[in-house]
Amino acid sequence: MDQYFFAIYILKAISLYKFNKPLSIFSYIFLIIISLQAFLEKAQINWALPTYIAASILVTAYLIVKNKNKLLYLSIFINVFLSLFIYFFHLICNYFDIKLTKKEDFYHRVLGWRESAKKIEKIIKNHPSTSLLFNDTTTMSEIMYYLNRNDGATFNTSKKIIINQFAMNTII
Repeated sequence: MDQYFFAIYILKAISLYKFNKPLSIFSYIFLIIISLQAFLEKAQINWALPTYIAASILVTAYLIVKNKNKLLYLSIFINVFLSLFIYFFHLICNYFDIKLTKKEDFYHRVLGWRESAKKIEKIIKNHPSTSLLFNDTTTMSEIMYYLNRNDGATFNTSKKIIINQFAMNTII
């Protein structure tokens, strides 16, 4: 759902509600809940998926029924163009010889995990009964994914409430 779809979704809330009550109620309830959680810094980005799917269906159907085909086609074109641009971002930058810094590369934080996992894997081969302990779940999930393991744990040094299942057995 690009900015046009989202603008229609927000600005035409009442019309969309009249158009399809169950789908609009479903999407707006999730949007409100996830927005509140995001405001409290407790939401994950993938939690908004139910709103995204429901709103995309709702707005697309609304535009088709209201015969707003130009806006619908423009939105689809923008979505496809941006998706392809994002997917091929590094290839495009390489083709035009654009050197990216960490600040400019929005893929930076997800790159390099495979190489790190390969280095850890060499150590694990020499010590197969080794348990892996991490400071945070982000690092753990990335490394465990590339190692194809599921026995990692996080080191809970806060002595506070356990915030996830990986810290359950590792309280100090």
